[in-house]
Amino acid sequence: MGSFWLIHHQQQQQQQQQQQQKNSDNGIAIACPRGVCPGYLSPPGSPIYVATPSAAWMQIYNDTNISRRSDLCFVGNGIHPIEFFEDDCTLVVPHFAVLQLCRHDPLLMGNDGTGPIQTTHRSPPTVIYGKHAASMADILHRHGVNTKIVDSFSEIRLYAGMKLLWASCMWLLCHDRSFNSSSSNSNNENNKYKHEPLTVGQVHEQRQADLDRLVDELLPALQDLVIVNTKKQQSKLLSKVTIADYMRNYSQSISQAIPSKDLALSEFQERNGVFLNNHQTYHRQLLLQHFHDVDLTPNNTSSIIRTESSSKSYDDRVTVDLDHIGLKVSGTRVRNNNYTVQGSASDEKRVIIVGGGMMGSSIALALASRRPHWNITVIDESEEYDMGKTTNSSWAWLNANNKQPKSYQALNQLGIHAWKNHPSIRHLVSWLGSLVRFRDYPDFVADGGYPLEGPLTSSRIAQLEPLSNWNAEDTTTKERGDNEGGYTFFFPDEGCVDPSAAVRTIRQEARERGVNFKCGHTVTNVIYKNESDILLSIQNCGSDRETSTPSDQTEITTDLIVSAAGCGISNTILGGIPLLHRPGRIEYAALKKTTSNQGSKKRHHLRRILVDAVRSSHVLQRSNGEIIAGGGGKLEFGGSSGSDSPGSENEGTVDAPQSSDSASLLELASPLAPLAIADFESKKISHAVRPMPKDGLPVVGFQRPGLYVAVTHSGITLGPLLAEMAAAEITESVSLETLESYRPTRFATTFT
Repeated sequence: MGSFWLIHHQQQQQQQQQQQQKNSDNGIAIACPRGVCPGYLSPPGSPIYVATPSAAWMQIYNDTNISRRSDLCFVGNGIHPIEFFEDDCTLVVPHFAVLQLCRHDPLLMGNDGTGPIQTTHRSPPTVIYGKHAASMADILHRHGVNTKIVDSFSEIRLYAGMKLLWASCMWLLCHDRSFNSSSSNSNNENNKYKHEPLTVGQVHEQRQADLDRLVDELLPALQDLVIVNTKKQQSKLLSKVTIADYMRNYSQSISQAIPSKDLALSEFQERNGVFLNNHQTYHRQLLLQHFHDVDLTPNNTSSIIRTESSSKSYDDRVTVDLDHIGLKVSGTRVRNNNYTVQGSASDEKRVIIVGGGMMGSSIALALASRRPHWNITVIDESEEYDMGKTTNSSWAWLNANNKQPKSYQALNQLGIHAWKNHPSIRHLVSWLGSLVRFRDYPDFVADGGYPLEGPLTSSRIAQLEPLSNWNAEDTTTKERGDNEGGYTFFFPDEGCVDPSAAVRTIRQEARERGVNFKCGHTVTNVIYKNESDILLSIQNCGSDRETSTPSDQTEITTDLIVSAAGCGISNTILGGIPLLHRPGRIEYAALKKTTSNQGSKKRHHLRRILVDAVRSSHVLQRSNGEIIAGGGGKLEFGGSSGSDSPGSENEGTVDAPQSSDSASLLELASPLAPLAIADFESKKISHAVRPMPKDGLPVVGFQRPGLYVAVTHSGITLGPLLAEMAAAEITESVSLETLESYRPTRFATTFT
């Protein structure tokens, strides 16, 4: 739809240090991920800024969480629907295009040359109405924009109507091909070519009579459009003199501007179309230059041509509730293709999910929740009691920290939201917050949009985690102003979980919903007979493939395969997704069994997750008291920061040599929290190869008819979210906007 929503987070501001406040411009505003409906992520009562064409306003309004519609702040040009008044939405009619022009024109700059100013004292203010009018005015004032807050819905519609009238008239007169500027002003060298468009300032200089004629024709339609109540008052305000003064003042403030004809044509129905009637001879004459023989009767405006970029039909756009995780997302209805499970919602379908870790088990639960009558089977090579090698070897840090690009960070923030709302597993998470030290000042801090505090002083670090140390030579009592000891930040929204406990819980609920788990088996072959008849060969993992007998192998027919096999997804029959070689290990530690230290169990419990990117070490303590240490290599934040250059010799590695055990991860982590770790001893070290796609980003979607794939690093953070989205795509035959950047089609894969 080409729209975006800005969500302003006001919490955390008082905790921000001066440098962070400067970088984030005294507030945090983030772009809501494309395809996520407004009102589900930001705190209740915080404004949700909407900057879209007016054609999208009602769709956004309808998609927004009902309890949050009063927080919508619509910034743009158009006539506001009465529903916006009923829900007390904030409405903004902008008049600050001059701010963009003056950056390139020294005559429009401030006296000190440092920034833009309004060009005349009569330039129209940006007009604001509604619940968040005061906070919106404050933001605009800080950027040098003159504002006016109005108290009535009728008055904001008046200004919106005048702005729309100005836009509808100006593009027509600026681009009027029949006007010969040389005959009007033969000495005007700037317009010696007949078809060169005029600026808005030149329209007033050379075509004032034509502008007055056009306004006379459109004024009755404007009055009918903007008057909601108090007709006597509004009729007085909508006099020709008032409108003439407004149009001249606004044109003077951007006198060199030339309205975009392409944009005006694409938005015809929301501009000139709202004024059009059968008594506008001159208006229709100017329009016919651009629309030729098109029927311009008022009832036919919906058929007026649009540019290609805006001609996409909204008929196929749908919104989908992800009730399990408290989200509403948008997508496009998929029609007439073989990539969906065909049939009505009541049809019984057969689905095989390959992989029973966090991703596969979560998808099974999500599918069973949406389609209780479907026949869903999960095949996993681990035994019943084993939650999988990758799951057991996960540090399970729930975060969106330092994820690149920005859209991937936003996806991980949605992942955190999913964990906080998922009814089956939200109680398993410890939302401790993380202390993270970077060697260099991280670029993503300046981007805003992710709650944090820092850079921190050593005293503030001690307040947040008294047991932390970071090494004496790395800390200072002074404000952090250099990178001698790195830069430490606190991220309050982050947490940790026991991944095995989470997967075990998800599996149990999936079983209660009818999902069958076939553990201790692996897929050996897949034959796609047709789009709804797929044959899988599976084998007991205890059998030797070379010497196995027919009794060791089983064939299963299914309508759809969902490949969530982790590193096994690089196998061609399971998707052929190219992976990077990313071995990793974690060390489990438990309190030493001595009488003297049993009383210290609570006293030495870590309050925070500690991550040291300088020394490549990290440690956390789970709710059961167990300490988990990781590190000894590159810290994987995920996203593009985790990808190798194309052509890496480690692409596609499934089974890789394990990293060395020579260095104890517990010993490496000890300097971070010596008092907490001193009384602990190692229990075991767990190894695994992380399922990291070639470019470091998730891979989710249909690889071919009958095969849906899902793999990502940060699988614990993203698993519940991606599972709900995948289940929605499969069961509702939709393509979700949020996942469009992560499709498997970005990799060239050959199927046999």
